[in-house]
Amino acid sequence: MVDIRTDLRYICAEVTSALRYAESKHAAFMAFNGAAIFGAVGTLRSLTTDSTDIYMAMLLYLTMILLTCAMLTSMCSFLPQFIEHTTESGIRTKDNILFFEHIKLHTVDSYIENLRVNYGVDPVEITPLDRCLILQIIVNAQLSSRKFRLFRWAAYFDLAVIIMVLCGFSLRALIS
Repeated sequence: MVDIRTDLRYICAEVTSALRYAESKHAAFMAFNGAAIFGAVGTLRSLTTDSTDIYMAMLLYLTMILLTCAMLTSMCSFLPQFIEHTTESGIRTKDNILFFEHIKLHTVDSYIENLRVNYGVDPVEITPLDRCLILQIIVNAQLSSRKFRLFRWAAYFDLAVIIMVLCGFSLRALIS
């Protein structure tokens, strides 16, 4: 016989772990981007009024704008998000019940149906407390998915900064 409550607690712990991991990634990004912005400001202050330094100043201003966009994107992941749970009743029996990107698409009933079809769980065994735990799992999965999506956008901004700075310094070395 399957101990559904223990399994649900395990799944909830795993999804919550993914949520914590996403939050720590955003915190690290915010620290990196903040330090990089201060570094760009310091470098901008040290520039002279030579004609070649005008291009470097423009590069640094653009760098600061992109770093600020990345930082704001990461900050948005910490804003409270009130998830309205979907009421779709589509049956999603082939989904992985441990993967948050699959879990986020479920309703409580479709998740229970997935447990019934793939893992032999009798829906009669599901108590109201189990249903609440399943709802918490789904909401945490939706939050994790949102945080990882925002992290991807922040990473794109940072990647653009890195490429832009490398190209800018390479061009400056060629000109000099």
